[in-house]
Amino acid sequence: MSENIWPGTYNRYSGRWKKIVRGNDLLGILMTVNGTALPLHLLFCPKQGRANTGKPSLLISVLSCLIEEFNAEGTDITSFPITLDSRSVSEDPKQKLAALGFKNQE
Repeated sequence: MSENIWPGTYNRYSGRWKKIVRGNDLLGILMTVNGTALPLHLLFCPKQGRANTGKPSLLISVLSCLIEEFNAEGTDITSFPITLDSRSVSEDPKQKLAALGFKNQE
């Protein structure tokens, strides 16, 4: 696979790998039904460090829109379990998810 296939790649310092890496930062939201993954949203995230563009903020924004869309069709998606990567589950995003209506199922 060529490095040129993905437009918008950039170099950034990775705290995980402790070096400069090249790539995209994505936020994907999937719903699984009977073991089948259905993509609901995919967002190319900008570089970190810009105002209000961190993944947790983008996640809350996208979920707010999805809640509205599903509510318009009569489905409350806040009643479904939600699984997040470890970076998205700090206290602030947890509180914002609770404010949207998602319940803590620990």
